[in-house]
Amino acid sequence: FLLQVSSLMLFSLGNLMTYANLRVKDVAQFDTVNKIFLIGMTFFSVIIGVFWAEVSHAKALKEKKRLFRIKNQLLLISLLFSIGTCIVAYFMPYFISYWTKGIITVERIHLFPFIFLAIIQYFSYSGAVVLNAFEDLKGQVVLSVFAAIFIIPLAKYFFYIKIGIGSVPFASTILILPTLVYVLYKSNKCIETV
Repeated sequence: FLLQVSSLMLFSLGNLMTYANLRVKDVAQFDTVNKIFLIGMTFFSVIIGVFWAEVSHAKALKEKKRLFRIKNQLLLISLLFSIGTCIVAYFMPYFISYWTKGIITVERIHLFPFIFLAIIQYFSYSGAVVLNAFEDLKGQVVLSVFAAIFIIPLAKYFFYIKIGIGSVPFASTILILPTLVYVLYKSNKCIETV
């Protein structure tokens, strides 16, 4: 949940920061691409959300093997969504151009920060489901606050060095990387204690 809230906050700033640092045309590109990626994240969140109850139940029954199996299933779902994201991103420039009748165009190179962020989020959310079921939130809270503090200066730097519409998602990716490492490591440690 905390990862989702921090991600929502980080991306909510995207339109404002893109508008403040680039052109209106770039805001339209950012907003369109962002919404397409958010559709995938929404489906992913719904699918993995049901695993929280399974993790809680297996934890209560002290079924370590089942917990590791559930975590591996979550990671497999993350991998499948990552592959799906790459496939969708490959066709996204054509789709956006067709959908907007050529008014909005996006080059594939500008999609890479969005792709990287989505993949990092998929795997982070998978680890967070386990941690949330174990009620281990402290590290996630600290890392979310850290990301919230540094998103604006880091994104501004990326606008400055001409990353373009990918500045905010690239900054978010960098700031969420520590969370990814933490939740995957800590979720294993929590399961080991069962």
